[in-house]
Amino acid sequence: MTLEKQRVFICGSALKGQPDHQNLQTAEFVRSAQTAPKYRLHAAANGWHPAIYEVETNGIAIPGELYDLSPEQYAYLISTEPPHMYPAEVLLENGETAIAILYPKVLIDEFGWTDISDYGGWANYKASGKSDPSVLYPRDMVGYGGNPPQLSWPQGAHLAVQFVINYEEGGENCILHGDPASEAFLSEIVGAQALPGVRHMNMESIYEYGSRSGFWRLHRLFSTRGIPVTVYGIAMALMRNPEAVAAMQAADWEIASHGYRWIDYQYVDEATELEHMQRAIAIHQAVTGSRPLGWYTGRNSPNTRKLVMEEGGFLYDADSYGDDLPYWVHSEAKPHLVIPYTLDNNDMRFATNQGFNCGDQFFTYLRDAFDMLYAEGETAPKMMSIGLHCRLAGRPGRAAALARFLDYVQARDRVWLCKRIDIAHHWHQHYLPG
Repeated sequence: MTLEKQRVFICGSALKGQPDHQNLQTAEFVRSAQTAPKYRLHAAANGWHPAIYEVETNGIAIPGELYDLSPEQYAYLISTEPPHMYPAEVLLENGETAIAILYPKVLIDEFGWTDISDYGGWANYKASGKSDPSVLYPRDMVGYGGNPPQLSWPQGAHLAVQFVINYEEGGENCILHGDPASEAFLSEIVGAQALPGVRHMNMESIYEYGSRSGFWRLHRLFSTRGIPVTVYGIAMALMRNPEAVAAMQAADWEIASHGYRWIDYQYVDEATELEHMQRAIAIHQAVTGSRPLGWYTGRNSPNTRKLVMEEGGFLYDADSYGDDLPYWVHSEAKPHLVIPYTLDNNDMRFATNQGFNCGDQFFTYLRDAFDMLYAEGETAPKMMSIGLHCRLAGRPGRAAALARFLDYVQARDRVWLCKRIDIAHHWHQHYLPG
């Protein structure tokens, strides 16, 4: 028994000559057609997909193409449609009907899709150059959803664990660095205010502790245990302490770029941020002998990732807290890897309101996060990031709690202790998009 074919009206990105026509290459083309004059056509904000819907007034005839699809072809076509789109009958100009893919009018209005009915069809709209991807809602609220990738870490690990030491001391806000005011962020003085035009001697000495003493305590904790580390290095800070840089390299730590300065780039203009990025790369290469392959600004701007991607030499950036796994973002040039970082498994919470008040709280939180991710990793391997700062976790009472956690992690099997660049290489090798 041969199942009947389904006649489908196509009016968007699966038309001949359009990017998604490959979904219909094995289907039987019937003829060009148009709807009865009772529909409107809208385009998604990213110019990627149109939507047809029926109206009571001011409808027009929408041009398109008719195809006959087998049940298998029809099922596949429906599976490729974006969320919320649904098949429904439309009336054609000759009184016949066909199935088209519609979209709820309420969502068209809510998402602000553009009415393109007067362009004479989707192909004409695309050819007009009026589609503007820049107005696409820029946030991905879905990610991997309920189906995380079935990945495999080296050593059959349930969990990839990587520690980051932020090396910022000597690159923070300070009038000695040409800044208008002192630093106010991430210190022992919770809620500190920036002092305009003067040096803040207490703040300066807190930061100095990080490079003079805290760094070396953390270096001992990790190097004696043979645990790999990624350093987020502020270029201005790295150049002020060549002995620390040499110790990082002797321990075979990754030194990723943390930017030129440890300042807030939220309101810095794009040209200045680009100049700082280029200067950071140049200084990094001068003091370490090689360019950085990872990037993390931290106090970033809406332009940061675009600049990182356009620079073209980074294997990943970490300016995201949005997932438990790496993920790809796309541009016209090439895919770009994001390895999310953390603000919760992070000693910065010793320097914030309602954060950690003692080492036991820090240890307990890290242990609980590790245990949860490790258990989940039995069926779907995960990644855990831990963020540290020389001036914070480098203090004795906090370092003691960190040492307990390092020992706790090393006592478990099927854990991949790695650097972030190791994860980047693994992802580039095994999990390229598409």
